[in-house]
Amino acid sequence: MIVSASWDGALKVWDAATGAEIRTLTVQTSGISSAAFSPDGHMIVSASWDGALKVWNAAAGFCLATFYADAPLETCAWSPHGIDLVVGSGGGGIYWLSWVE
Repeated sequence: MIVSASWDGALKVWDAATGAEIRTLTVQTSGISSAAFSPDGHMIVSASWDGALKVWNAAAGFCLATFYADAPLETCAWSPHGIDLVVGSGGGGIYWLSWVE
C-alpha cells in the first residue's frame, strides 16, 4: 500500500500493485504536508500545515491520537523499528516522539 498527502486535507491509501484507491481519509482543515506508513503497515502518521500530527489506524481509517506543534509541520517519518516518530516544523524545530500503545 501507498499513502499520499494532499493540500485539500485528505489522505489517500492506494493499492501499490493495481493503483486503485482503497480509502480516503479527510483528516485536517489544512493541507497535509507529509504522510507515512509505520514499518509494519498498521498505522499512518500525517503532518499538516496547521501544526497537527495525527496517527491513524491504517486498516480501519480512524485517528488514534493527535499532537499539536507550535508551527506548521513539513515532514514526518517513522523510525525503522516503528516506535519513534520524527517530525520537522516550518519554524526549524525537530520533534522526536515515542509511540506507545
